[in-house]
Amino acid sequence: MRRLLAVPVAAAAALLLLAGCTNGATISGSGGIPAPDRAAEPFLPDEGAADGGTADGAISGRDVITTGQLDIVVDDPIDVFDDASDIVTESGGRIDASSTQPATDYQSASASITARIPADELEATIDAVSALGEVRALSTQASDVTAQTTDLDARIESLTASVARLRDLLATATNTADLIATETALSQREAELESLTAQREYLSDQVDYSTLQITLASPQPASQGAPTDFWGAVVAGFQALLVSLGAIGIAIGAALPWIVFLAVVAAIVVLIVRFARRRRSRRSSAR
Repeated sequence: MRRLLAVPVAAAAALLLLAGCTNGATISGSGGIPAPDRAAEPFLPDEGAADGGTADGAISGRDVITTGQLDIVVDDPIDVFDDASDIVTESGGRIDASSTQPATDYQSASASITARIPADELEATIDAVSALGEVRALSTQASDVTAQTTDLDARIESLTASVARLRDLLATATNTADLIATETALSQREAELESLTAQREYLSDQVDYSTLQITLASPQPASQGAPTDFWGAVVAGFQALLVSLGAIGIAIGAALPWIVFLAVVAAIVVLIVRFARRRRSRRSSAR
């Protein structure tokens, strides 16, 4: 009985051994897909991970538009205007707009500058201009446009390849219909490519050059407080009376030409009415 059972067991073991040898030959032989030798390829950590991640590179490689507003108080805004302009130009920037307002009887002197400054020189320029006077207000705002620039770059690359293919098709067009269709599509692609390129250049300029609005103002005169005694109130009332009389005199002077003109017109109307009445009375008496 044991001999009878030993025969099928030995046959099954031989079949299993034969199958294992066949699989091994298939994997390592030239007729199959060679298994990768992982022992020969040790694990190498990513360079970014070894440096602590790629966060620093991502931040430094982002496209950010920075704008700022700087308000300072100076003794002479018109004179300091030239110094601030020199600081902007010396930093490698440019002045896109500027204005100056000399002092008048009703308004103090002031000046303003719209400056475009290289992004890496913005902080130093703000410090230099701030040293010209007393800072009244300072604010900066950053806007991340990396997604926009990335999208524009991808679309520009795709359109550039499409334009190149259409130009090749245009050169090999064999009939009029294909030629017209290709020229139409090429014109559309080129117009869109020019528009996207202009948008990309504008964003690049906004990223490379930060916008800083500089306002130079004169110090405000100290306001006089309310009178605290009787004679002070009398003096304040007398001054207010003089101011009011001066304002009334100015108003009368401005209205005087109109008064004279209206008086002349009224006199002419009265003469015409009287003359008409006299003629009527003469006609009635003659009848």
